[in-house]
Amino acid sequence: MKYITIECSCGRKAHVPASRFGSSVTDLKVDLIADKIKKFQCSECKKPANFIYSDKDQLLFDLTNLTYCSSCEIPISIARINAVPGTSVCALCAHEGVNDSRTPPPHPQPPSNLASCPVCEKYGRHSRTEMRQNGSDKSWFVGCSIYPSCRWTKNL
Repeated sequence: MKYITIECSCGRKAHVPASRFGSSVTDLKVDLIADKIKKFQCSECKKPANFIYSDKDQLLFDLTNLTYCSSCEIPISIARINAVPGTSVCALCAHEGVNDSRTPPPHPQPPSNLASCPVCEKYGRHSRTEMRQNGSDKSWFVGCSIYPSCRWTKNL
């Protein structure tokens, strides 16, 4: 990126060229912007910026609703959050091999010994299983993922 656009809550927009991030910077990277994010403010009203856009008008950061990296504590870009929903690390930390401690799924996972449907395997199909919840008593059970074609279930 050659510049970013900063939008304030008062509605003003300002273009910030890459050169403002350092004399040798000619192409902005998202991690460099994230590192300096707290410093952006409106030149008129002096309030903190609300949004940061790329030079192609792509939203990079929503400063009113930031998610911070669990490793380096810089804000995670919108593009990374959209590409890897539930992520807890920024792209730079992920590239460096930091483990992404995502939140667990909202429902239990099938036991490893029931990962594939035994009825489908008997007929040469390879179907995975899914956890399902009984509508009346809210108990969990394992069922074939190709239901209603296969109606195999097992109560847990």
